[in-house]
This record gives sequence, C-alpha cells and structure tokens, in this order.
Amino acid sequence: MMIDKKFKILHFCSYSWEIGGPPSVIFNLSNSFKKLVRSDIASTIASNHNLYSIYPGQRVYVFKRSFFSKIIPDFSFKLFFWFWNNLQQYDFVVIHGLWNIGSILALLLHKRSRIILTVHGFLDPYVLKKSSFKKKVYWLIFQKYCFKKASIIHAISSEEEILLKELFPKFVNKIKFIPNGINDPLILNSPINPSDSFKLLVDKFLSDSEYTFLYLGRINKKKGIDLIFESFSILVEKNKFKTIKLIIAGPIDNYNIEFKELQERFQHANILILPSVISIEKNYLFSKVNSFLLPSYSEGFSIAALEAISYGKSCIFSENIGFSKEAFKNDSVLICDLNVKSLEEKMSLLINDKDLNVLLSINSRNFFLMNYQIDDIAKRYYNEIILSNE
Repeated sequence: MMIDKKFKILHFCSYSWEIGGPPSVIFNLSNSFKKLVRSDIASTIASNHNLYSIYPGQRVYVFKRSFFSKIIPDFSFKLFFWFWNNLQQYDFVVIHGLWNIGSILALLLHKRSRIILTVHGFLDPYVLKKSSFKKKVYWLIFQKYCFKKASIIHAISSEEEILLKELFPKFVNKIKFIPNGINDPLILNSPINPSDSFKLLVDKFLSDSEYTFLYLGRINKKKGIDLIFESFSILVEKNKFKTIKLIIAGPIDNYNIEFKELQERFQHANILILPSVISIEKNYLFSKVNSFLLPSYSEGFSIAALEAISYGKSCIFSENIGFSKEAFKNDSVLICDLNVKSLEEKMSLLINDKDLNVLLSINSRNFFLMNYQIDDIAKRYYNEIILSNE
C-alpha cells in the first residue's frame, strides 16, 4: 500500500495505568501503525496515578488540572491554551470517553481536524442509570452536541454499535464498529519476572494453592466485585478439602468504603488483595493463575478480559464484556448470570473439571488469535476510519 502522507492524530485521554482501557487502546493502536500515523496524547493525570507506557518517539503532553476540574473532570487551563495554539497541526482529534473536558474541547475549538469520538461504554444503560444529576445536565448541554459534530462515532463492541444506532438513528452512516485489540503476549518475548518483593509475595501466597482465580482491573462496583467475594467464600466453604485461592489486583476507583466492607465481611486467608499492577507484574500474575473472573454489571470492551484469553486462561465473564457472547458461542469462555449462585456454580465447574479447563484454554487462545490481534485491528482502524475520512 502506497502512503504519500503521514497523518497526525491527537488523543484526548487521562493517560494513566489506573484509568485502564482507553490508554491501552491508544498505545496498542498507535504503536501498531506508528509508521503511518504520528499519534500524540494530551492528558491530565491525577497526582496519585502513573503515566501509561509510551513507545520511543511518542509525545505525551501532560497538564496540571485546574480547580474547575471539580466541575468539569480533567479541566486544565494550560491544556485549553495549548490546544488552542496547536490544534491546526492535527488531521484527526480522537476523544476517548465522555463527561470530561477532552470530550468537548476538540468540538468547541476545532478548525480543520476531523473528530473521532470513541465512546468506550460511557453510554451503557447501567452507567447512565447510575449517573449523577450533573452528568445529565452535562449531556444535555454539551455531549449531545458533540455527537452531532463528530466526524466518526467509534463503537468498540457490537452491543455498543446497536445502542448508538438506537440513540442516534440520524447518524448511522458515521457509526463505525471496530473492537479493541492487543499484542500477543506469548510471542513478545517480554520478561515475566517482577521485582523480588512482588514475586516473593505472590509465590508465598500461592505455594499451597491447588487452583487460583484472578480478578485484575479497576476495583469498582460495576465490575461485580461483590459477586466475586461472596461466590468465592461459598466455593471455599463447599470445597474444604481443596486449597483454592483468589487474587484481586487493581486500583480502587471511588469504591473505598464498599470495598473495605466487603473485605471485612469476607475476611479470608485465601484472598490476596494487590494494588494496581502493570507490565511485568501483570504478566507474572497471568502466568501463575488458572482462571480469570470478570462478572461485570457494565463494561465497554474489557482489555483485561482480552488479555486473559490471549494468555489462554479459562475465563468466567458476564454478558457485558464486549465480546463474551461471541466467545461463548465458540466454546471459549463460560458466562455467568449477575448473581452469586450462577458465578459460584461456574467457578465450581472449573475447579472440578480438568478437561473443561483444557478446552476453554485452547479455545480462548485461538479465539483471540483469530479476532483480536492488534495488527489486524489497527489495519481495520486505519482503513475504515483514517483513510476513509481523510
């Protein structure tokens, strides 16, 4: 394919490990087509967050949040004026998510740039039902206008594509469905040995484990953390002659009080709670566990779930993961209902059926290889969104 132009893209996103999905999407796509596209990032980051990975030569502009960020999330005067002075140089501006300054700034100030709005599950009915009055006002004043002005509305799951077409029937022609993708972790040849202290902690905890479950991601109500705690407690009680372990790893996302209550209610020596894990630590956890859990009440398109199947782990998902229904049809994962009984039953199946584990492991790995390798996804993104909207 002959390319006579290198496009310049600016991504608006809070670019930290603790945010989770959107930074991963940006990094994986940008790194994959970096020979064709220069991808810059404009970001504000909370003081207790860590900057996400960047590849050599990638530019990330980080701005200090202003006091108005309590009203409009991520608001920064410096970001505003920087964008005003630099917006002319970008062919595309990509907005990641809603309800923040980045989701409206590009549409209020842009001149020549084409605007791509990647929704990331922010219009899921569960999210809107739980939304505050402030968010509803924000929607009426700003966000509906943004959808009208965007050149492309990017859906990251087939369910989100259907939802967007129902919400915006007049915009069907500019709604594009392209899922997330990641690099294959099993061919990257990246090290899996973390720091000695982390390795010692995990190895000691798992030394007598016969079967280990992992939850990895933001610790938030919508992720089904309450279901995991209660289901695991019942599972251990029913299987007293087996040593079953659970690792929960991730940053606590406005869930401190509820999470502490769950820990106190289900105090258990077989549960290890870890803070946010990144890169090598994450690889190590996946290499040590048997199964991955994500019974989310709401989800856009989970990168953590995608990582789990890329490692060939047997997984239990809810129907809300973004690709779980397709994976289930291919005998690649188990799906639980959003209740304790269903999740516990699926977990019990895995600890008692070695053949099922092997089947799910093989099928999940193949399902990933066939559908979600980043080079294939990036090629689709480049052809269907960048080139077709030049």
